[in-house]
Amino acid sequence: MSSADEVAETTAPPRLTAGGNLDQLMPVLLFLVLYNTVNIQAAVVASTLWSIKAAVGRRRRGLEIGWWLPGVTLYLIVRTAVTIMADEELVDFGVSTEAVYFGIGFVTKILIGVALAATVLIGRPFLAWVVPKVVHLPEGLATDPRYF
Repeated sequence: MSSADEVAETTAPPRLTAGGNLDQLMPVLLFLVLYNTVNIQAAVVASTLWSIKAAVGRRRRGLEIGWWLPGVTLYLIVRTAVTIMADEELVDFGVSTEAVYFGIGFVTKILIGVALAATVLIGRPFLAWVVPKVVHLPEGLATDPRYF
């Protein structure tokens, strides 16, 4: 094998497949169908398992998943475990299992919103910091005082 072939192999882009769209839709579809036809346990377990399968599949295809996707997957696993414990009455929150599952989601979103608002109030907006890292901005825009 020549050195040109070796370079071509190491710089080949990761394989992108149609599974990406299916991996995004299936957890939601599984949850909706199983929640309405079986029960909440089946719904949260199936949607969480599909999310894990999607993360592992992306990694195996050579796609960089960073730290965010495993973090969200871990969050889903914990949320599922708490929901199952509440459904099996191992833990009593004094509300329905559905209230526990959806309540965790609502509280998470509220906490993220409060954290983002706090960064604005202390004068270091999180989005002003992260946007230049994920979106290509014209040179000098992020340092312009009007940007903040």
